Amino acid sequence: MQSDFFSNLFIGAFGELLNQPTTWMLILAVTLLFVAKVFSRHIKGKIGEWALSKILNKKCGNNCIVLDDVTLEVSDGDTTQVDHVVISPTGIFVVETKHYKGWIYGKESDQFWTQKIFKRSYKFQNPFRQNYKHVKAIQSLLPSIPQEAFYSIVVMVGECEWRSKNTPQLLFTSGWKAADYIYEQSKESSFIDINSVYESLESARLEKGLKTNFKHVKNLKAKHRA
Repeated sequence: MQSDFFSNLFIGAFGELLNQPTTWMLILAVTLLFVAKVFSRHIKGKIGEWALSKILNKKCGNNCIVLDDVTLEVSDGDTTQVDHVVISPTGIFVVETKHYKGWIYGKESDQFWTQKIFKRSYKFQNPFRQNYKHVKAIQSLLPSIPQEAFYSIVVMVGECEWRSKNTPQLLFTSGWKAADYIYEQSKESSFIDINSVYESLESARLEKGLKTNFKHVKNLKAKHRA
């Protein structure tokens, strides 16, 4: 009897608590904080990609075409996702965006780079090696354009600082510096039909949306398990 009394008392108090608007506001706030913490890097990465897209369009949009979030099928069921492609009259700029903080060390030829935050160090895949697959996928769709007209660019956004002695030529820690470089290169002699390239990429890319994103993530997880 005593146990039933305390059980009913607890259920009643809990039910009354849930009826309070402030309780639901607190639950919602805690849930949002949890989601933000779990997905903070992904969210910051997407914000960085969005900001870089705005910069590229503002700086280069008058004589270039900027495509964002281009997912291509590279083999039967396998996909690759490109953050940005800038189609200019003088070249195709394939841009990989990364959001990191701390000090970054590495060489362009290394398989992995190192991120150091205070006394902790973390390894991550060299973005240029990751972007190599993106470049090759786009080259296969544009066989008439010479390979030297393709540029692999890495833009590291966020509060990070490159600390190795030699900085890769096409590594930028500022979106504006990357956009300035593409803009200057695009002022050279014109030989690319940007509208034709745009049509080729648009016809080959998978439809943007959650379905395509889920498929790409599934492929990435399958590769990591292999």
